[in-house]
Amino acid sequence: MEQTIDIIINNNFNKTTRELSLTTTIHALTGLEGNYSLCLFIMEDGIVSPQLDGIEYIEDYIHNHIYRCPINDTYGEALNTALTPDSKPIIKIYNIVFNTSNNMHWTDDWDNISNCHVVAYIYNTDTGIIEQVSEKRIYNE
Repeated sequence: MEQTIDIIINNNFNKTTRELSLTTTIHALTGLEGNYSLCLFIMEDGIVSPQLDGIEYIEDYIHNHIYRCPINDTYGEALNTALTPDSKPIIKIYNIVFNTSNNMHWTDDWDNISNCHVVAYIYNTDTGIIEQVSEKRIYNE
């Protein structure tokens, strides 16, 4: 299957203020018809917590790819522009603060930002088909 869209994620995380400045740049590689949205959210890996695996109870199970919080709403946001190779890149900028007073989805128990990633995907809102997904680590210690 031919790649139709390229999504580039650039993260800038301020460890002191715990603010993430995030820029996505979207390039259409082929012409796409229909309505499309960009959906962004935070995922976390390496969470150690009990897990029942069939009949076996695993005390120190490592959970990966855990959804933590949305960045731009549950269903993303409409791109509202033509997606053709001749179109200008679509640039979206977001800021998110990781603390309990500014983000109801974040708790002090989830304070391992070095295990978190931004995931971005573009999907056709009429068909639900995802055209492209990109992922980038928020912060490397």
